[in-house]
Amino acid sequence: DEGLQKAAGISFEIEPLLEVVPLGAPVRINIRLKNTTDQTLPGPSSLSLKTGNIHGKVVDPVGRIRAFHPLILCMDQGEYQPLEPGQTLTHGITLLRGPEGTLFPLAGVYRLKIDISWHFGPMRFGLAGETHFMITNPSQEDHAKAAIRILSTPDALLTLVVGGDHLPEGIQAINYALKTSVLRPHYGIIEAKRLARKSDRSEADLKAALMLLDDDTVMSGAELKHATELLIEAKEAQLTEEFNKVRRVLQQKADKLWVAKETEEIVKKRLLAILKE
Repeated sequence: DEGLQKAAGISFEIEPLLEVVPLGAPVRINIRLKNTTDQTLPGPSSLSLKTGNIHGKVVDPVGRIRAFHPLILCMDQGEYQPLEPGQTLTHGITLLRGPEGTLFPLAGVYRLKIDISWHFGPMRFGLAGETHFMITNPSQEDHAKAAIRILSTPDALLTLVVGGDHLPEGIQAINYALKTSVLRPHYGIIEAKRLARKSDRSEADLKAALMLLDDDTVMSGAELKHATELLIEAKEAQLTEEFNKVRRVLQQKADKLWVAKETEEIVKKRLLAILKE
């Protein structure tokens, strides 16, 4: 872009949480940005899609390009934050649809590119990263039917991002996916977040939410943070059986994420605090 300067001294890496994802499942991408110098540098205020700093595109197996951008913008984010020497920012984004429809409509190898930019005074800095992953064809009839429902339901993305109970078609599509052994792990945390949130039309069902989280549940670092909040609520609600089950699940997933340098300090501190009790 005109006026965009490459952010020297800052590395930008992206990678899929899973390199192989079944058709109909969202694709989770880990983002990592690091100050590789011995000086403090201006970096982006956040790596979340909601800031509007991040945009990207997906190239499908036949070469068609589909763009994606934030569905909801948080305008209260700052334009930049100082990055200390060696400091790393990490985040996880979950992708399913874009303005042109589903991002992953067929099986095969995909190429994904993410651009991030931010302002520092009159200057605008930017970086780009790229990764690859594979979408696999359904091997079971129930998976195929659920994938069709997800891919043909625009509200599935709104349900993923917004939650609540005012999007019946999106909720139905996700619940259909939850009934399949292949897609259930990919939508468990998404439905859990929705169930645990009180809305104008329904009460929160924390117990049902926690029952969706098990060893197979796929979670990004950001989703692990949400799951940790649910664990804290379970402790406060004295849901002992569910608390103990989910605590073990999250500890195992946190260990794997930290090995992969997905070091979200808020998750680490809160989980460790709970596990010591």
